[in-house]
Amino acid sequence: MDRARFFHGGMLCVVALGAAVLSSWSRGAPLILAVSSPDLRQEVARLAADYSKRTGFHLTLADAAPAESSIHGRGVTVTVDWSFAEASDPAREAARQPVRQPVPNAALEKSGFSTALAFERWCQGDGGWREVPILWDAWGYATSRRQAPGADMTFAWKDRQAALMSGQKIAAPGGEPGVRQSLFWFTNGPLPGQDDLIGVLRGGAQRLGPSVRASFQFLAAVAQDPLFTPGSAVMMKGDVENLARNGSVDGLFGNYQWLRGVPGSARRDFRIFACSLPRGQGYAVPVSLLSGSVVGSGSAAVQAQDFLAWLASPEIQKDLSQKTGYMAANFNAVNLDANALGARVAAARAAWIVPIDPDPRKGSTADSWDALLGRVLARPSEWQRTLAESGTR
Repeated sequence: MDRARFFHGGMLCVVALGAAVLSSWSRGAPLILAVSSPDLRQEVARLAADYSKRTGFHLTLADAAPAESSIHGRGVTVTVDWSFAEASDPAREAARQPVRQPVPNAALEKSGFSTALAFERWCQGDGGWREVPILWDAWGYATSRRQAPGADMTFAWKDRQAALMSGQKIAAPGGEPGVRQSLFWFTNGPLPGQDDLIGVLRGGAQRLGPSVRASFQFLAAVAQDPLFTPGSAVMMKGDVENLARNGSVDGLFGNYQWLRGVPGSARRDFRIFACSLPRGQGYAVPVSLLSGSVVGSGSAAVQAQDFLAWLASPEIQKDLSQKTGYMAANFNAVNLDANALGARVAAARAAWIVPIDPDPRKGSTADSWDALLGRVLARPSEWQRTLAESGTR
């Protein structure tokens, strides 16, 4: 009788322990930081650890998503990565593989999140936000020369002639992924329509259209363009920093986060790069969006969504922005400086964004697109052949 009671009590303990373990597993999810920047990884990981301690929802750093059958997090995964136009996968969709779980609008509104309409248009989908913007980076032009009174906060093709007439030279690290992606759209003509733009990025037949071919032709001609310092097509950021340090150049083209730290004898003002849109629809801005997304369902997915909403709150955004030098995607957060404010105002007035991935993951859609642009710059005289060889889906 005592043995039976002991056995029964022992089984209850095992069941209770098992329930506690399963409960602890269900109170967490793997966090994939798909970025290579040490500063970004460190700061997002730090905030995730702080959130885990405060809420008991354990975010464990992982290199890849676990198998769908994994007990840990019941298949829920949180990913932080640079946003891009990922290729659709009909086979995966037909097999009903895990898809992104939209973060409800109400969750972000509760956290005090507000951003540019162009960011919303890119990141929102049915039922909420497919991706939650966390940080952003603008691409554009920086110079210590005084801007004309009343000049707008953007730099576009229409400003090119004035820069040439003033004897301005611009150095661009065209050997860097994000720079060559943004340079591709610096042409005298409107962007393709938004659906066609996504088709171009995904490798569709839209790449063969006349306006897009003109962009490829311009990119191939960057090495001979009088606006750019010789060598800009293949320079790396370190090369441009050396030119700026010794006073060889003043005008610089690149991303805001990098440009604000480039050495020089005088403070440079930054103007965000803008592209005209078809049929008088305004302009678009090439930007990089660091976004968070959730895959999975159930209570763990809701808790993962709450984590992303917390990352998007003004105070956390301010902290993350100041630690990394990128701009807060929540426009209610404090700006880094006057240049960041100007970029924010320009982004708020934009109708679309053109996604730029500065850190393409191997094998991704962004990697395929960026590699094609790299091949065009490496063999500028053969750009048409390179484009033909790339094929389309």
